[in-house]
Amino acid sequence: MVPTRPVKISFLGDMFLGGEYLPYAKARGYDLLSAFREVQSWFHDPDILVVNLEGPLSGHGEKRTHASSLLSNHPAVLGLVRGRSHIVMNLGNNHAMDRGQIGLERTLHLIEESGYHSVGAGMNREAAEAALFLEVNGMRIAFLSFTSEEPFVGSVIAGPDRPGCASMFPPGRPVSRVHAARKEADTLCVILHWGHEYYGFPSPGQVLFARELVGAGADLVIGHHPHVVQGLERQKDGLIAYSLGNFFLPPVRMENGRIQTRKKSGKEFMALNVNIEKGHPPGFQMLGGKVRKDYTLNPYTGPELIRFRDRIERLSSPIQAEDYDSYWEKYREKRERELARESFIEAAGRLFRQSPRQLLATLSIEDVRRNWRRLVKAIQN
Repeated sequence: MVPTRPVKISFLGDMFLGGEYLPYAKARGYDLLSAFREVQSWFHDPDILVVNLEGPLSGHGEKRTHASSLLSNHPAVLGLVRGRSHIVMNLGNNHAMDRGQIGLERTLHLIEESGYHSVGAGMNREAAEAALFLEVNGMRIAFLSFTSEEPFVGSVIAGPDRPGCASMFPPGRPVSRVHAARKEADTLCVILHWGHEYYGFPSPGQVLFARELVGAGADLVIGHHPHVVQGLERQKDGLIAYSLGNFFLPPVRMENGRIQTRKKSGKEFMALNVNIEKGHPPGFQMLGGKVRKDYTLNPYTGPELIRFRDRIERLSSPIQAEDYDSYWEKYREKRERELARESFIEAAGRLFRQSPRQLLATLSIEDVRRNWRRLVKAIQN
């Protein structure tokens, strides 16, 4: 038997090359990929690079209805990782269908044309749930991707004859997919787009589901959507990363014309490097950094990187405690109050920055009601 070499997989969080960054770069004559120049070396080393592509590679197609913000990636994002032999674009997320079937079709075509791979979305349920298999260094690596239509996620789920994403529910369905794919692979990774935005901890339900996937045969469970990094844990021989946070997600102009800004905590990014070797649990290394005001990704080094990794350890520790359900409930109540205060302060700041004409053009009765609810929550004990 020919000996196998370890396989290095790098995972990135939410990627969106669009929004307010595009006019910013154009006005200054910047190359669209210049924001990544300080982390470019991160993309050269891995055997497989996995990116959560937040939004289609097309601004054409029917707009998704009842969505406050619609994302679409500039095709230049494909050049960021060009030259790598194995690039996986995760499409199982809440913005994959922002431009409907046409947008998804165009995205799948451009990814395939570039020689890359996709997982998590398709023209029907069977295609969306299909496992991706890659042969690397003598090993067979499988990828599955699932997401949720829960209100705090809001992904469009594929049907038997309807395009969309693979669903996490009912849980037995993805678990059965994991069982089947594991029989054909040396290593299996499950990607999940899930959880509550700007929460530093996963819910107990998420923890149970991730552990169930590991029990069914997943070696890696990699999450994103909350826009912030969360903790990691080992289960048996598996590794669970609950949220990698944003990688590059600039502010975007919403459908009502306002700018949807990013919270300070959402400007931190993370890359997770995982080493796969037959007969050994996955090894991993965390890299991190922050997005500067000029949109450049600035990686942590030295003491900053040490502090970042220490903080991930602090986020990881409570998840493994026996009383995590109780811990989560207390955290959830506290975080809801914090987010209400933050949202009210942010909304008030936006009002003060707008001219009277802009305010009258965009303010609605629902805005008044929403901000009143935020104020009430913000002053609650």
